Amino acid sequence: MRLKHLDFLRGIAVLLVLFRHYALSIVLFNIGWIGVDLFFVLSGFLVSGLLFKEYIKYGNIKPILFLIRRGLKIYPLFYFALILSLISISVFNYFKWDQNNIFRGGVIAEFLFLQNYFGHIWDHTWSLAVEEHFYFTLILLIFILTKTKTLQNKKLFITLCIAVSLGCLLLRFHNYTTNIFSTYTHVFATHLRIDSLMFGVLLSYFYHFHREKFVIFFTKYRVSLLVLSGIILIIPFIFLIDSFFMNTTGLTLLYTAFGIILSVMVVSENTIQILNKILGQKIVNLISKIGFYSYSIYLWHIIVLYIITIIIKNTVKPEIPIYIVFTIYFLSSIFIAIGASKLIEQRALKYRDKKYPSRSKNVM
Repeated sequence: MRLKHLDFLRGIAVLLVLFRHYALSIVLFNIGWIGVDLFFVLSGFLVSGLLFKEYIKYGNIKPILFLIRRGLKIYPLFYFALILSLISISVFNYFKWDQNNIFRGGVIAEFLFLQNYFGHIWDHTWSLAVEEHFYFTLILLIFILTKTKTLQNKKLFITLCIAVSLGCLLLRFHNYTTNIFSTYTHVFATHLRIDSLMFGVLLSYFYHFHREKFVIFFTKYRVSLLVLSGIILIIPFIFLIDSFFMNTTGLTLLYTAFGIILSVMVVSENTIQILNKILGQKIVNLISKIGFYSYSIYLWHIIVLYIITIIIKNTVKPEIPIYIVFTIYFLSSIFIAIGASKLIEQRALKYRDKKYPSRSKNVM
């Protein structure tokens, strides 16, 4: 069962990304990249939660089933978008093939989810590669912990999470001090970014195995914690992603803030009612609906922007005002993504649920 307040967070995340990739507002452009970090924390929390629920119900997990189910969630729409985007590249001839890694590994890297290391076609798919690398590693880790009957060893699990967090932070420090900044080398790499996913996993671990204490803590201190998160979220407005602080410690603080917000929303029974009072029910419903299709929107928005930009550049004179172009890009990204989701993603999920039913369904 999908939770509306989590779809709301997904909606916020993908809206930030949409603003990041079209500079309608310099402020939103500068902070839009944090939407991916919110996605990471959410993903770590929710996906690991499926494994924890399965273990709670059966005392074991089935890694192959998990990977098949995740593959049917991610791959059909991704490869559909990738193939169509390659056709678009050929038809519009927008890219110089020899200058954009298309034949120098980009296609192969994209198909193998190695685009954050070995060349890419679209910049934004790097985050999907990070998640794929992380979940293959996570399923192996949790499988080992279940087999050795140490999954519920709280100290061990916390130690592993801290090790990942400190490891990524130290690697970011080393990377920033030894290499000239570029998004490809300082933002995209899996070994520099998986700590945000792992933090989501840690929160999910406490939520599923120590729920009473989890609920009490985030209920009792929710006001103080939300104030702290709000203060942390000021940081991206001050420091850009290419700054030393933001690219190192700032990323750690950022996923901490998102994790707190996520946890408070999860334990609060009236989250949606509060959001409705603050933003209005129609806006909350709209953002939640966008969040429902967030994966498809994330996949398609850059492809849509590319096509729109080329069409406008080659056919429309004089130039269209920037806010009109943004509106076309924004609405087209959402509507095309919804159509693609219904055509590909949702059909794949129906097939998945029929042929490979979840073992974690209906587990609290």
